[in-house]
Amino acid sequence: MRAARLAAVLAGVLVATLLPAAGGADSAPALRERAQELRSRDSQLAARSHEALLQLYALESELGRT
Repeated sequence: MRAARLAAVLAGVLVATLLPAAGGADSAPALRERAQELRSRDSQLAARSHEALLQLYALESELGRT
């Protein structure tokens, strides 16, 4: 009985240590790809922000002329 309990505990410890390694961080190429996707998204957002700012300036200028 004691040997079975010890085996169960050891099996639990083994599973607990292997599971995080199996589902761990992405590989380096996957992380680089994700970083590139985020850079691209950042550039798109910056362009949209700049466009909105230019539209705001145009509206302010138009309001100033009326």
